[in-house]
Amino acid sequence: MSHAGGDHRPPTDRDELNDEQARLVDAALSADAGLFVQASVPGSGKTYAASRLCAGHAIERAAAGDPRPLAGLVVAAFNREAANDLVPEIVEWIRWVVATDATTAAASLDEADAEALVTAVRRSGTIGTIDALLQRVFDDVAVELGFDPAVTVADDHVASRLHASAFETVGDDPEVADAVARLDAAYPGDDGGPSELATVLENLHKAARDRRWGADEVGKRLRAGRRACYPDGPAESLADVERDLRRFDDATAGLSAEDLHCEEESLCAADRRLYREWGARIGDLVRVYRSYAAAYDRHSRETDTVTHDDRAYWVARYFDDPECAHRHGDADHALVAARRERLRRRWRSRVDLLVVDEAQDVSAGQHAALAPLVGADTRVVLYGDPFQSIYTWRNASPTLFGEAVADGSYLGREWDTHEVVTATTTYRQRPALTRTVNATFGPALTDERRGVAPTVESDYEHLDPDRSTADPPALHVPTFDPRGTAPKAAEWHANEGDSGCADALADYVRGAVAGGQFGDPDDATPVQVLFRSRTYMDLARATFEGQGLSVGAERDVFAAPYVRAAVALLRWLVDPTDPSRTEHLLTASAFAPERDSATARGTLADTVSEYDWDLVAAATAPDEPNDLLAAVADLADDRAERRRCSAGELARRVCRLLDPHHDPLDVQPDATPSLRCRLRDELVDVAASLDAPNVPLRSVVAGLRSMADDPGDARRLDAESDAHDVVFRTVHDAKGDEAPVVALADHGRDTRAVGLHKQTVIAHGDTLAVRPPALGDPGSAATHSLGAYDGGLIGSSESPRNTRTNGLRWATGRLRADDATGTTFAGPPEFAAVAAAKRAEEWRLGYVAATRARDHLVVPVDGTADRDPTRSWAHALAAALDVDALAERETTSVDVDGGPVAVAVDDLPGLGPVADHPPWESSTAAPHGTQPRSLRAADERVWLPRFLNPSTFRPLADDHDRHVLDHLRHGQVDTGTRRIDPDLPLPFETVAPGRVGRIAHDAVASVVRKGLWAGALRDGSPAVDDSVAWACRRYEREFEPIPAAERERIVSYVTSTVMPQFADAGVFRRVARADAVHVEEPVETVVRVDGVDLEVRGQADFVLRTGDEWSIEERRSRSIAGVSGPTSATTPSWQRIGGCSHDRRASTRRPSARG
Repeated sequence: MSHAGGDHRPPTDRDELNDEQARLVDAALSADAGLFVQASVPGSGKTYAASRLCAGHAIERAAAGDPRPLAGLVVAAFNREAANDLVPEIVEWIRWVVATDATTAAASLDEADAEALVTAVRRSGTIGTIDALLQRVFDDVAVELGFDPAVTVADDHVASRLHASAFETVGDDPEVADAVARLDAAYPGDDGGPSELATVLENLHKAARDRRWGADEVGKRLRAGRRACYPDGPAESLADVERDLRRFDDATAGLSAEDLHCEEESLCAADRRLYREWGARIGDLVRVYRSYAAAYDRHSRETDTVTHDDRAYWVARYFDDPECAHRHGDADHALVAARRERLRRRWRSRVDLLVVDEAQDVSAGQHAALAPLVGADTRVVLYGDPFQSIYTWRNASPTLFGEAVADGSYLGREWDTHEVVTATTTYRQRPALTRTVNATFGPALTDERRGVAPTVESDYEHLDPDRSTADPPALHVPTFDPRGTAPKAAEWHANEGDSGCADALADYVRGAVAGGQFGDPDDATPVQVLFRSRTYMDLARATFEGQGLSVGAERDVFAAPYVRAAVALLRWLVDPTDPSRTEHLLTASAFAPERDSATARGTLADTVSEYDWDLVAAATAPDEPNDLLAAVADLADDRAERRRCSAGELARRVCRLLDPHHDPLDVQPDATPSLRCRLRDELVDVAASLDAPNVPLRSVVAGLRSMADDPGDARRLDAESDAHDVVFRTVHDAKGDEAPVVALADHGRDTRAVGLHKQTVIAHGDTLAVRPPALGDPGSAATHSLGAYDGGLIGSSESPRNTRTNGLRWATGRLRADDATGTTFAGPPEFAAVAAAKRAEEWRLGYVAATRARDHLVVPVDGTADRDPTRSWAHALAAALDVDALAERETTSVDVDGGPVAVAVDDLPGLGPVADHPPWESSTAAPHGTQPRSLRAADERVWLPRFLNPSTFRPLADDHDRHVLDHLRHGQVDTGTRRIDPDLPLPFETVAPGRVGRIAHDAVASVVRKGLWAGALRDGSPAVDDSVAWACRRYEREFEPIPAAERERIVSYVTSTVMPQFADAGVFRRVARADAVHVEEPVETVVRVDGVDLEVRGQADFVLRTGDEWSIEERRSRSIAGVSGPTSATTPSWQRIGGCSHDRRASTRRPSARG
C-alpha cells in the first residue's frame, strides 16, 4: 500500500474473523450470485462479520476502478440502532484492511483511497433498515398507487386513527348496515360497553395485510377456523359430542345423559344452532370487512398515510399483481406494465449484495416485498438465529430463515450457490454464564413441552465462550418468599413484608453495587433489569426507588406534564382569540396552574381573568408588567407566522415558552433538564410527522390531543441509561443489546399461560379464526358444562373468556387431560398448535433475556415454591443449578454440563450495613455515583455560568469581569463593537439598530432557506425582495409608527447593501458548498465535559454538513473556536448592524458511533 499525506485517523487494531465468519465472507465476496447464511448464537459478532463483508465489497469495487464503490450494496438491518452500529464498524474495517494490505484488492489502495471510501460509507443511503429500503421503493411507485410522493409513515397511534376512520365509514354504509347490526349483537363488549366489532375488523385487517389476503381469502380462512372446531360437523347425538371431547381433550372421556345438565336434544340443537350462526356471522364479517378494507385504503390515500405493513404490502402487490390499482383508471395498462418491469430491472441492477441482519425476524410481508428487488445474479447474505425469533406475534416468519438454512430457498428462489455456516463462539458472556444458559435453555428449547415449535426446526447450538474464566461469581441468586402468591399477582413482586421478587432484587442490587460485587462501585454503568412485559414495571420502580436506587425506564411521552402542557397550548393556538378557550387554557387544561397557585402560571391566570379572559386586553394594559403574559400574547398575536410555519416549528416555539432547560413555569419540576429536552424533541418530531402541505393545524392538534388522551398507545421515550443506577427495559427492547450486569424481573410467569382462549381473533401463521358468536340466550344449553369444559360449547355466559376450560368449540388455555407428559394443549389441533408455538416463543424470549448479560446475571428465585422446570424461566434456572441444595449467604460451585458455575445465593461478602441513600424525589433524580464533579473543588478560581451560549462563551472566557453582568441580565455581551458605524446609511431615528439587525438576520435566513444563488443576492431578484418583505412583516407591530420614508430606506439598505455583501462573504460560500444546510437550529442540550454538566442554550444560524464534516456557522460574534475576524474597517455592513462583528465557524466530524 502506498501512503498519501493528510491528517487521517489511523486504523484501530482489529481481530481477524474466526474460521466460520471468514468462510462465509470469502464465499460471498468470491461468488457472482448465491445465498449465504450464517446461523449465529448470541454474542457471536454478527455486526463485526457483516461489517467486514461490506468493507470487503467496497474495497474490491474501488480496486477495480468503480467510481461508485458502494453501489450495489444494500444492508437491511432489523432497526435503526443496528444500522447505525454497522457504519462505524465498516469504517474501521476499511481503514484496517487497507492499512494492513489484508487482501489483494486492498494492496492497490492507499490511505487517501481508504478515506474516500470512508466518506462514501458515511454518505451511503443504502445502509439502513428493511423499512428504509422499502420506503425508497415505495417512493418510486407511490403516485401510481394513488398516494402523494410525500406520504407519511404512521406510528401505532396514527394507524389506530386510520382504523377508526375506516370503521366510522363502515358504520355509515347502508349496504352493510344489517350485517353490522348482527355482528354488534354477536360480539358484544364487556360490561355492556361498545361491541368488539371495531377491534375484530382491525385485527383481521392487520392479519390480512401482512399476508396479502383479500376479503375472499379472509372468509376462506375464517371458515377453516370454524371447521377446525367442527371437523365432522355439528353434533346430531350425544355420541357426536363425546367423539369431539375425546378428539380435543381426553381420549378416554365418556359422556352419558346423566352427565348433562340439559336434555340431549337441547344440547344437539344448541350445537347445530351455534354452527349455523357462526357460519352466518362469518358471512356477515366478510361483507363488512370488504367495505372496511376499501374504506381503510381510501382514507390512507386521502390522508397520504401508510403503516409499515401497508408499505410492504403495496410494494409487493405493485410488482406481483398486474391488476394493482393506480391513480388513473383509464391509463394504458401496457404502459403501466412496461413501467413496472423497468422499475423491477432498475432495482435489481441496484442490488448486487443484499445483507439481511436478524433474518429470523423478517415478516412474511417484508419478505414478499423484498423478493421482486432481487434477481438471479444477486448475492444474498443472511445473519440470524432461529432461537432468537421473538416477533411471531407480529407475523415474523422464522420458517423463512429455516428454509434458507435447510434448502437454500429464499426470496422466492432456489439458489444454486448455497453456503451455510454456524457460528457458535460467543464473545459476549463469561464462561459461567454460557454454561448456565446451556444448562437451562439447551434442554428447554429442545423439549416438546417447552421450546419446540413447528416454525423453528433447528438443533440447539451450545454457546462456546471465547472469554476466559474470572474469579468473581457471575451468577447471583437473591431468594424471596412470595407468601403463597403466584407470579401473576402483584404481591408476588412486592408485598407489605418486603419479601417479593422486586423487593429481593432491589435489595441485592443495592448491596452488590455498593460492595463491588459487580465491579468497581464508582462505575456509573447501570444495571439492566429486564421484564417480559411492562405490567409490573411501575410496581418494581416504586420498590427500587424505595431502596434508594434511581430508576430509568421507558415512559409515555404524552403522559409527561411538560408535553401535555405544550399540547394544551397548541390546542389553544388553533383559535387563541376566543376568551372561552383562553379561560379553559388557564383554568382547566394541562397548562393551567393548581388552584390558588403562586407560580407564574397562577399569576397569569389571575391577571387575564380580570379582563374577562381577553388576553389581548390584558397584554396591552399599561399596568400589567408580566413577562409571561407578553410571551403568551406574542404567540397568539403572530397569526401570519402560525399560518406560515410548520406544525413542528410551532411546537418548538411553544416549547421555548416552556423552556425545558429551566422550567420557569414549574410544569415538570421533578424532571431533569435533559429529560425535558428529550420530551420536547419527541413532541416536535411527532407534530412534524402529523403535518403535511394540505393538513390544517387543527387536524395536527387533534392528533396530538388524542395521543395525550391515550398516552399508552402513543410514542415512548427510552430511558437515559447513563443517568441512573438501574434501567428497566422489556426483553424485546433489549434484543440486540448487551450490558455488563443484567437482572431478570418478571421471569416467574407460567409459560403455558398464552391466553389464546381469551382472544376474539386468532391470527398466527396461516391460521385465522374468529370465536363463536354469542347466541343471546344466557340459559342456552350451549353454556352448560361438558366433561372438563365448564363453559360447555361456547363458554360461560357470565365470564366467557376468563376460564382456561373455555367452550368445546374454541381454543383453551390448558393441557389435554390425557397427556401425562404435559406437551399438548386441549382444543382443536389447529389451535393447540398455535398455543404450542406461543409457548415456545416464551422460552425463546427467556433465552434472549439470559444472553444479554456480559459479566453478571441476577436471577431472583422463589425460595418456597415447588420446582417445575417446564413452567417458567425461574424454575428452569433454579433446577439447572440445583439452587435448593445450595446454602444461603454463600457462594457455591455447581457442576453443570461444560464445567463449574460459581453461584452466589444471597451472598454479599464483606459488607456491613449498607449506608442509607439520599431520599430521591423521583425516578428522574440524579443517581448516586453519577453526580457531576464539582468544578470549584478542582479550581477555586474558575467561574462557570450555569447556561452557556455559544455566542457569548468566548467574551466571557476572555474577560469575565467585563461581560458577566450583561450575561446574567441576558443582555447583549459588549464585545467592543456595539458602536453604530457612522458610515451606515441609516439614521436610526425611530427604529433601534438591533431591530434592523434582526430584520437583516431574518432576511438572510430566508434567502438561504430558498437556496438562492449569489447572483440573485448581488443583482436583486423578486425572491430576494420577498424575503426582505417577509422579514419586515415579522415585526409589523413595531413598524407601524415608523415613517414610510425610513421604512423604505431600511428595505433598500437590506436589499441593496446587506444582501450583496452576504453573497461575497465566506460564510455564504461555505453554505453554497454544503451538502445539507439547516437554518436557525436550536442548540439546547445538557452535555458532560470532563465530568462537569454544562447546559448549552443558543441558536445556530446555519448548521452545515459538507462531506463527513459538520460545522456551525454564525453571522455574528467571534468564533468560539478562536478564528480571528476582519478588522472593523473591512467588516461588511450585514455584520455591523447592532454591534455584531465577525462570522463564526465551529466544525466537528460526524460522530462515528451511536450516541
